[in-house]
Amino acid sequence: IVVVDALEGVCVQTVTVLRQALAEDLKPILVLNKLDRLILELALSPPEAYLHLKKVIEHTNVVVNSVRKELEEKEKEKEAEITGKT
Repeated sequence: IVVVDALEGVCVQTVTVLRQALAEDLKPILVLNKLDRLILELALSPPEAYLHLKKVIEHTNVVVNSVRKELEEKEKEKEAEITGKT
């Protein structure tokens, strides 16, 4: 489970947790936390809150895809090293 603050979005620690989960071939589950902050602190209307949450989810997906690509490239490099050495 990857918990992301609905107001702050993806932070450095989130990226680290995602990297570890994906490296262990786990499927991350996104939980948006502190949704009340969008109303209480930012005073967002429902449509504004929806758009904000959509951006947070999209950013999380971009990070997941980026980390997956990074891990795939590292795996290919390892395979190339092994193949080249044998």
